[in-house]
Amino acid sequence: MKTLVVEEDFTSRLIMHKSLEAYGDVHIAINAYEAIEAFRSSLKDRSPYKLICLDVMMHGIDGKSVLKEIRSIEEGLGVTDSNQVKIIMTTAMRSNEIM
Repeated sequence: MKTLVVEEDFTSRLIMHKSLEAYGDVHIAINAYEAIEAFRSSLKDRSPYKLICLDVMMHGIDGKSVLKEIRSIEEGLGVTDSNQVKIIMTTAMRSNEIM
């Protein structure tokens, strides 16, 4: 399973990478810009990600905005809901800090 981990924090990135590498290729993006570029590149190469672990809180563009951009790209390409990349939003914050 081809996975993209989008995480600014080094330790969190390392833990997710180590946890997921047994299931296939794991690529890393350290910010929103890298994440969107990696996602577009994977589609262009016809080797899309199956899973994206996406940090909610990032400097600049946050994870929710990246999620919206990814879904917009998929919609523009006519990707059906059942074929969309699976995205898990991740955070080290308590749930009441996110809202």
